[in-house]
Amino acid sequence: MERYKIYIEGIGWSVSKKYILACDSMTLLIKPEFYDYFVGGMMPMEHYWLIRARLALMPNNKCRDIKFAVEWGNNHTEEAQRISGSRTKFVEESSKLKFDCTFHLLSEYAKLLKLEVKVPRGITELCSEMRGFEVKVTPVMTGLCSEMMACPADGL
Repeated sequence: MERYKIYIEGIGWSVSKKYILACDSMTLLIKPEFYDYFVGGMMPMEHYWLIRARLALMPNNKCRDIKFAVEWGNNHTEEAQRISGSRTKFVEESSKLKFDCTFHLLSEYAKLLKLEVKVPRGITELCSEMRGFEVKVTPVMTGLCSEMMACPADGL
């Protein structure tokens, strides 16, 4: 496990931020211009170490600030581990809540759908393993589909 992870915002949206924040390493987060749902409730020094974006008058202080954060973390390992653990717990709980809410929303939306599937006459349904192939369906192939769908453990 790495002791520190640094997240620096780029030009576009990056999926790496949530993976960096989900790990157990101390995260050094250079103050982003934009916040997404994943960082919204997190607090500096409770969930991550904030490296402030400097004004144009002092543009070269990020390296000094990162060095200071690393030295602080090396000298205060228990506090750095507490911050990392707090963030990991926050990410786990937040992700579960978002998943639960999304699942509930989609489940309720699905109840509103009124879709009735009707198979036209003369159409033979193929199993998913046979789709994408242009073949003439025979009784033997229908039996193969059934065998393909059987679990390997069923044959033991």
